[in-house]
Amino acid sequence: MEMDRRRFIAAAAVGMCGCLAGCGGGSGATGGSSSSLDPEEVEAQQKGTVAVGKPSDFPTDGAYGGFVDSDRTIVVRKGAAISAVSAVCPHRAKMCQPVSGGSAIACPAHGSRFDLDGTVVKGPADTDLVHYAIVMAPDGTLTVDKGRKLKAGDPGATVRV
Repeated sequence: MEMDRRRFIAAAAVGMCGCLAGCGGGSGATGGSSSSLDPEEVEAQQKGTVAVGKPSDFPTDGAYGGFVDSDRTIVVRKGAAISAVSAVCPHRAKMCQPVSGGSAIACPAHGSRFDLDGTVVKGPADTDLVHYAIVMAPDGTLTVDKGRKLKAGDPGATVRV
């Protein structure tokens, strides 16, 4: 069946409305990892467990962003310790990312920066990133428990490798 111009324009308009609704209604965000999240969605994504791999998957010191989009989590290695922090910026619930080289964590939306411990080093954020509990199974697999929110230095916030 051939589509006339009127039906094509109507279908395109409906599709565009769906796209805009999915992107937050034109809030200036372009989608992707820097988009805002609904507070209920953030809370739901900060629960559950995530198997993030083995220590050998994180061979050097730094922040690893492989789980930012899927699980809102950044894995951090500092020396013989591996930890996991929330990728959700406490300022406006935007997604943080490791900076080039993994030496720090940054929120591209408003410029907040965090050190590898998740501590705010530059605002506008005024709260540190949440740490999640992390454990290593007998087979060496690291699992992050996003239901257990901790602070840097709390027992269970790091695994020694």
